[in-house]
Amino acid sequence: MVRLVALIISIVLQIIAASIALGFMKMTKYRLSWILLSLSFVFMAIRKIIQLFEFFRGTPSYTWQMIDEWIGVLISVMIIVGVILIREIFYSLKRAEIDRLRTEKRVLNAIINTEENERKRFAKDLHDGLGPLLSTVKMSLSSLTGRITDPTGTVILNNTNHLVNESINTIKDISNNLSPHVLSNFGLTSAIGAFTTKINQ
Repeated sequence: MVRLVALIISIVLQIIAASIALGFMKMTKYRLSWILLSLSFVFMAIRKIIQLFEFFRGTPSYTWQMIDEWIGVLISVMIIVGVILIREIFYSLKRAEIDRLRTEKRVLNAIINTEENERKRFAKDLHDGLGPLLSTVKMSLSSLTGRITDPTGTVILNNTNHLVNESINTIKDISNNLSPHVLSNFGLTSAIGAFTTKINQ
């Protein structure tokens, strides 16, 4: 009775395993390795069904014993060949992972390059656009220095001149922070050195 229950449980489990394995065949693109492993599960279930029939017959015949043994040999061969061939699936997965990482790296580099180019463009526009305008305002203010005799006007002119100088320096700092010319012209070591000196000051 215990052997009968064990046989039935074994048959049910092997049929479930075979159906699951057969279901994965499409996912593995019908690779021979997976087909062999799936068929080995099917043959295991068939073998157990034969053992169940023999159990009910009572005395196993020589023919059925030989069929059972040869099915066992066939299962072993299919499993060995399937396991040997399944390496191809793992190599494919590994290649896919390497390709995915390369693609991610290329996309990341493209994003970084685009961002860096945009920062350079913006820094150049600030430096070349607003810088000359403020320098022109500074020259105009300088030309007024000798013409204003009123002390209040002189104070206002000096304050305005000071504000224009601050604005020019701020634009230079913003432009340099966006895209440090030291970094692009002299490299990372010089840029870090200049940045450290600036912080220390």
